[in-house]
Formats: sequence, structure tokens, C-alpha cells
Amino acid sequence: MIALSALLFSISAMSVCWYFLRQQQLKSLVSQRVASVPAGLNFPFSFDGTRPAESNHGNLISLDQSYGSKAIRKLYLTGIRSRKAIKTFQWIIRLCYLIPLSVTFYIAVLGNFSLQFAIRNFVLGCALFFFANFYLRIRFENRQREISKVLPQLFDLMVVSLEAGLNFTAALPRVLDELEKSNPLVQEFQIMHHEYLGGIPLSQACDRLSRRCESPDLVVILSAIVESEQLGASLSNVLRIHSYQLRDKYRQRLREKAHQIPVKLVFPMMLIFITIFAMALGPSVYRLKNMNMLKDDKEAPSAVSATNPAPVD
Repeated sequence: MIALSALLFSISAMSVCWYFLRQQQLKSLVSQRVASVPAGLNFPFSFDGTRPAESNHGNLISLDQSYGSKAIRKLYLTGIRSRKAIKTFQWIIRLCYLIPLSVTFYIAVLGNFSLQFAIRNFVLGCALFFFANFYLRIRFENRQREISKVLPQLFDLMVVSLEAGLNFTAALPRVLDELEKSNPLVQEFQIMHHEYLGGIPLSQACDRLSRRCESPDLVVILSAIVESEQLGASLSNVLRIHSYQLRDKYRQRLREKAHQIPVKLVFPMMLIFITIFAMALGPSVYRLKNMNMLKDDKEAPSAVSATNPAPVD
């Protein structure tokens, strides 16, 4: 009965997993079909019929394809945009469900099924799933940190180039050449520049850039750039003000981290003090213990002689 119940449980769990995975694949297929329609749509995400290539490599997914599912969108924002890498990570997520179920089913067939073993496999699957999501979260935070670090420098150079007489189209590639090519913000601005040269309006190119990065500071500056272009305001003055605000925010973040250092050092310092205290008092405690043992050994014969007095002749 236990083996039969375990078999039915494994089959039902695998059927539920297959159903959700199938629904996810159907959603991804529908999103890709809708993205390929050339007409403008009133959709939560503005798909563009022109769809310029974001890269010369065909193995990278585009911005529109990143909305196929929540998992693909999360991988896209972390910088993982290769189709092979995304498929590999999706299979890793699926194995987090399938491995515990398969092991439970195999043990149930052998007849060694137990509730404790099933709970252990369930905890293992949950641990693998949360570890994968934790890795994506750390990677996304590191990417946002790199973007925020280079953002003030990029716009400071942009202000200098604009005040020297260059327009936005000519200043952007010169600024990007001065920065590190491996930075994600520089790569995203290069994609934006190629889209802008390909015929996309500046407002739409800025919107696509903000959706590729999802950095709050970058979204504010891009909105200011679009407004200055529409209203005819001076772009250099707008960028100077926002670059100063970004640098001030960066300094505030550094001050906040500096103020958090004493609090974070409390626990390590407690361990260090406990270790020093044990090293200093350990030999003294050991000596006192040996002295008490010797004293007890000396008092033991006298106590025996007191309880058993010598016979009187």
C-alpha cells in the first residue's frame, strides 16, 4: 500500500509539473507570435514591428522575446541573453522538481519508501530552487551596482561633449569609447546608439534602454532626455543637473555603507573577544582544575582513616 500510494503521488506530482511547464511554453509561444505582428498593439508591452537587431549574433534573444515568460525576463535582466544559457537554466529549474520526484518514485518501487525520506527529498528540491533564484538575485544586484557606478561618469563626459559643440548622436560614441567596454551600461548604450542610427526615434530608443536595464536612476535621466528633446530645452543643462544628483546619491550610498560597518563588525568582534578570553583564561582554569583534583586525592586517605580508626590493643 505504501509503494502504491507513493507511485500515485509521484505520478500526480509529475503530471502537475508537466501541466505548468506546458502552460509556460504556450505563453512563451503566444508572446513570440504577438511580437512578430507588424501593427502597433495596445498591450502591456509596446512591441515594435520593425524590431531592429540588438546584436549581430543570432543566438541572443531580443527585448521583445524576453517577455515570453517570467523566468526568461529575469534571466534577461541579469545579463544572461544567450538562448543556450537560458535553455540550460530552464532545465536546471525543471530538474529541481524532477530529481526529488524521480528519487522518491525509485525508492518507492524498491519498497524502501518512508515519509522521512520523502520530506528530505522535498526539502532538497526546495533548496535547489531557492539557490537558483538566489544566484539570479545576486547577479541582478551586481549588475545594477555596476550600472549605478558608471552612470555619473558617463553623463559627466556627455555634458563635456555637448558643451564642446557636439550633438547627442555624435557625443554618445565618443563617450562610450572612453569607458570600459565590459560594463553592462556601456553595452546597453551601444545597443541604443545602433537602434537610433537604424531609424528608431530617440524616445523609443530610450524606452527600450530603460526596459533592458530597469535601473531607477537611469529611467529618470532618460525621461529627462526625452522631455528636453520634445520641449527643445538644453540637453547639457539637464544632464549636468542629473549627473550631479546621481553623484550625490552615489556618495550617500557610500556613506550609508560606511555607517553600517560598525554594526556588521559586532558579531565578528564578539567571536574574536571570546577566542582571546578563552586563550587567556584557559591555562588558568586547567591549572585550577588539576589543583582541585590533587587536593581531593590528598583529602581522600584522611577521610578514610577518620571513618575507619585503628584498633586499640
